[in-house]
Amino acid sequence: IRRAKNKNINWQRRVCKRQEGKHLTMAQRLNDFLELQNHRQVRRILEGFAEGADISWFDRTAVTVCKQWLRLAQHHLQVARSLVNSNRNWRSVVSRSYYAVYTASRTVRFYVEGSVKLDVDDHKRVGDLPNDFPKKPEWSNFVVELRRDRNLADYEPWQHVRRSLTHSPNKALKKSAEFVGESRKYLRQRGVL
Repeated sequence: IRRAKNKNINWQRRVCKRQEGKHLTMAQRLNDFLELQNHRQVRRILEGFAEGADISWFDRTAVTVCKQWLRLAQHHLQVARSLVNSNRNWRSVVSRSYYAVYTASRTVRFYVEGSVKLDVDDHKRVGDLPNDFPKKPEWSNFVVELRRDRNLADYEPWQHVRRSLTHSPNKALKKSAEFVGESRKYLRQRGVL
């Protein structure tokens, strides 16, 4: 409860700064938007107050967040691709592949559910895809396995750990690219992209 109150106080301070005439950057405004907790619930509240007024600007903000996160997922894939041919960088390939998958999963969950946690606990939900996500059981298993592989690659110093990976670095990258593509397709079908 205390953390929720602190977030609300921080959000109120930012709103006060804006009212004092200080202009916030797009990144600051998007952070404010994310701190609302659940954009779907806030939209329902706004509809009640809007009395028929156009609030499509609010939906566009959620779409902007999704697009930015999907760009980040693509960036993680690009970095992994640039490293995949170097045997010495297998850890970074696995790590960047996971972060591409995690970011795409977070984007889908944010759009469908209305919110995500912006802390380390959200990684535990990487496999909690919507029920109508294509091949949900397969993709959920893959992203959870890749999270485990990423933890091994990032935190275990021993070279033999590579043999314990569920997915080789090449396979992790290939399947991660497929998952990001599937996530984009899923969101496109919902009019996000």
